[in-house]
Amino acid sequence: MGKKSRDKGAAWEREVARLLTHATGTECRRQLRQYQVGGSDIDTSLPLAIECKTGYRISVTNALEQAEGNAEFGEIPFVWVKQNRKGKSPMRYIVIDEHHFLPMLLEFLRLWVTDAVSANAVFKALTEDKLN
Repeated sequence: MGKKSRDKGAAWEREVARLLTHATGTECRRQLRQYQVGGSDIDTSLPLAIECKTGYRISVTNALEQAEGNAEFGEIPFVWVKQNRKGKSPMRYIVIDEHHFLPMLLEFLRLWVTDAVSANAVFKALTEDKLN
């Protein structure tokens, strides 16, 4: 891999680390020695094994296998992709295996329904007080 490709990959890893830190409030940073000792591209206390990929042609299957190989027990492996496209803005997406995605989706929906019901109950209680 050439220096330009390494630099581009390192810049993408730093950007992903900044995005995760901002979104979660948990410090995330680029894993500097992943090429020497292995492991995820992003160093974080979150239970995630993150592989970052950028370029025109990305094998998401190979990248996901790499993330799964780097994942420790209890970590969710996924790939954060920035795919360049000629004449268009890069496409950014996350790839995750369905056996990790489905439980996360179910938990999200459970929380969403619980919060929606709670919010509706609070609203109803507040409006009933005003009516009486």
